[in-house]
Amino acid sequence: MPEAAAQSVFPTRVPLPPEDVVDREEFLAELVRRALDVQSVLIAGPRRTGKTVLANEALRRLREGHGALTVEVDLFYCGAAREFAAKLILACLESREGRLHRALAGAERVLAQLTTSTEFSARIPGVELRWLRNPERISDEEMLDRALALPERMAESARRPCVVLLDEFEEVERLGGEVLLKRMRAIFQRQEHTSYFFLGSRPSTLRALFGRPRQPFFRFADPLTIPSIPPDAWRFYAGRKLAAQGIRLLDTAAHFLIEKTGGHPWGASRAFSAAYFAALSAKSTAIDLDLAVSAYEGMMGNLADVFVQELQEMGDLPYGRAVLHRLARGERPYGTAGAHPQQVKRALEALVDRCIVRRDGRGRYAFEEPLLREHLIRAGG
Repeated sequence: MPEAAAQSVFPTRVPLPPEDVVDREEFLAELVRRALDVQSVLIAGPRRTGKTVLANEALRRLREGHGALTVEVDLFYCGAAREFAAKLILACLESREGRLHRALAGAERVLAQLTTSTEFSARIPGVELRWLRNPERISDEEMLDRALALPERMAESARRPCVVLLDEFEEVERLGGEVLLKRMRAIFQRQEHTSYFFLGSRPSTLRALFGRPRQPFFRFADPLTIPSIPPDAWRFYAGRKLAAQGIRLLDTAAHFLIEKTGGHPWGASRAFSAAYFAALSAKSTAIDLDLAVSAYEGMMGNLADVFVQELQEMGDLPYGRAVLHRLARGERPYGTAGAHPQQVKRALEALVDRCIVRRDGRGRYAFEEPLLREHLIRAGG
C-alpha cells in the first residue's frame, strides 16, 4: 500500500483539479455554453456545496478549450468599493499576464508597485493603462468605472471572450449598495464580449437583487440550480480514488458514508477522506463497514469544534439555536420554550436565508448539511 500522501486523496479546498469534480457534467457544459454565448448566470446556494468548484472548473474549460480570458474576484475579501476595483484590475492583469507574484499586503499598494512604468502599461496591447501609474490620484468613482470596463476592453483587444466570476456577490450591498449596483449595471449592460458568473451563499438576497423589478440587476443573469450528486457517482468516484491508492471500498461502507452525509459535497469528501486515513492507520487494503463506522465517529469528533464555532456565530439570531435543536430532533419548531410564534417564524426565515436549513414542504424543514444535524443530536440541548 502506498504511504500516506502529504495531501488527502479527497481534497476539500478550492480550486480542485478536474478529476475531483464529481459528476455534474451537464451543468458544467451548460455554464460553458452560456458563457460563450455571452449570457450571465446566477448560482446561489449554501456554502460548501461546490459553487466555486464548479465555476472554477468551467473557467478552466473556457480558458483551455476556447481561449477565453477569465477573471475571478471574491467580494467577501473586499473592504470597500475601491478595494474591489483594485482587485478586479489585478485579476484582469493576471488573466493576460499569468499569475503575478504578490508579496505585499493590500491591493492598493500592490497596484501602485505594479504600475510605476510605461513598460508595464504596454504589456497589454490595445488597452491603455497609464492612468494606473498614480492610482492614489484617481477618485473612487473613476477607479471603479475603469475597473468595471476593463474586462470588456481586454476582450475587444484580444478578440477573445472574457468571463468574470464574482464570488459572494451579495457582499455588494455592504460595499456600496444600490449606488454600486447601478454603476455596475450601467457598464455591464453595454458589454458585448464579457459574461458574468454571479455566485453567492445567500439565495434570498440574491433572488431579490436579480428578481425584483425595481432592482438594478433585475433579469440581468439567469439563475441556475446546482444538481445534487447521485449516490452511484459518489461510489464510483470514491472507489476510483481509493483504488489508485491500493484500497478497496466495499459497497456497505460506501452506502453508510453516503447515507450519513446525505451526499453533501463537503461532508461526503470529508467522510471518504476520514475512511482513507483510517485504512492507512489500520494498514488495511479494504474499507469495510466497521472501518467506515469507526472513521465516521472519529470525523464527527474532529468536526465538533467546527460546528460549535458556526453555531456561536448565530448569537445575533434570537432562538435560532433552540429552533435548530428542535428541528434536529424531528420536533415542531413552534414548540420552542419561551418563544412567541412570531419569534420562531423570524428565526426560521433567518435560518433559511443563511442556508442552514431549507423548507421541505409545509411546516417541514431539512438541514442543508446532514452532519450539522448529527452534531446537534449528539450535543443535545
